[in-house]
Amino acid sequence: MASIYDVRDLLFGDNMMKQNVVLALEMAKHVDHPEAIWLTRLFSGHVVRKAEDVARVLCSLVDEESTDATALCFAWMITRKRGDLSWLERSASLGNCLAHSMLAFLSSGERCFRHAQLGGSLSLVFFWFFFVYFSS
Repeated sequence: MASIYDVRDLLFGDNMMKQNVVLALEMAKHVDHPEAIWLTRLFSGHVVRKAEDVARVLCSLVDEESTDATALCFAWMITRKRGDLSWLERSASLGNCLAHSMLAFLSSGERCFRHAQLGGSLSLVFFWFFFVYFSS
């Protein structure tokens, strides 16, 4: 049975999964998780063949005053705006755990630890610590 993690990995091409947005959105229909339900409703009636189609829909929800934490996080994840973390930071400030986890992964020091705590991903902090400690 698919999980929200499987859906995200396929949608964004994370965790060594080849990106397959069509399969991700199909799987989301069968996952009982708020993000999966949100995705299913959002993409109902849309023709999606590639990541750019998903990006277009998600980015249409995001502007300077967006308060949809999931839209902000997913729009950043699909576009990977590495130089601009504003969508991800706003999503995290609205309480999105995935955004906090991504910011923990992209940060270091106290900022990494704070986002990892808020995102529930303390394992990232320990991984980062051991990586930094043993690679120096």
